[in-house]
Amino acid sequence: ACGGGSGSVASSPQSEQTTTRGPVELVRRAYVMNERFYHPQLPSMHHAAFFNMCRLKGVSFDLVDRTGTAFNLMDSFAGGVLGILAVGPSRLDALRKFTDCMDFVQKQVGAAPTRHELTDDSAHQVSFQDVIRAIKALVDKQAGGPAAPAARYLRSAGR
Repeated sequence: ACGGGSGSVASSPQSEQTTTRGPVELVRRAYVMNERFYHPQLPSMHHAAFFNMCRLKGVSFDLVDRTGTAFNLMDSFAGGVLGILAVGPSRLDALRKFTDCMDFVQKQVGAAPTRHELTDDSAHQVSFQDVIRAIKALVDKQAGGPAAPAARYLRSAGR
């Protein structure tokens, strides 16, 4: 039973903090957010090890540029629920950061069950792979054109 919760893709201006010497500069940012998703193997992960791997793999939020990935922890990892916020200078960049983060979580925690493996009680929920596929489709749409979408995403993400 992965998924559940709600998600957003949006663009919004955010204010940049400046010194008193200059005016406040508005910088446009885009974000992708999933308030919460459930991964059944998340409780088995120690949060210190997870966040150390985040640091080592560059999954972080840059406080100066105000871009990157931030996590919303609910009940540490005990409940298996985690939220993700990815912020970038463009919608495409935010979508890529979110997809990279979802791939990272899956690699660190393990593959989540597919829709076929879900029980009847949780079959109405969106699987982890469903979220990844949907975001990758949005990346392909933002990148422009249907030609070889997966290959284009992987190439543009530097993989």
